[in-house]
Amino acid sequence: MSQLLDEANYKQTPMFSTALIKNDDLAVRMAKVLREMGVRTDQPDNLNQTALYYASREGKLHLIDFLVGEGNCKVNQVDTYGQSPIFYACREGHLETIKKLVSYGADPDLVDNNG
Repeated sequence: MSQLLDEANYKQTPMFSTALIKNDDLAVRMAKVLREMGVRTDQPDNLNQTALYYASREGKLHLIDFLVGEGNCKVNQVDTYGQSPIFYACREGHLETIKKLVSYGADPDLVDNNG
C-alpha cells in the first residue's frame, strides 16, 4: 500500500483523512473500508503521528474507538514534538475525547518537548 502514501503531505495515508469526514459514523465506515483495502490504521506520518491524532483533534469519538479498539493505534504514542493524541484533544477543548482517551490508558500527565 505504499502507493497510497502522500509524499507531499507528510507521508500520510488516506486513513488520516477519515477524521475530516463530518459524520463520525461515516468516518468509521470509511476507515473500515480502507483497512479492508490494506491501509494500516496505525501507519505514522513524518511527524510520527497516526490517524488517531487527527481523530482526537476533531473529537471523533467513534473513530477513536475504532482506531484504538480495532486499529492498533497507541494512545500514548508521541510525535516529534513529544505530544500524544491527548494534547491535540486538549488543545481543541474536546472534553469527551479526553475522557475517552484516558479510558483507553492515555497518560494525562505526559510532558512534551517544551516541558
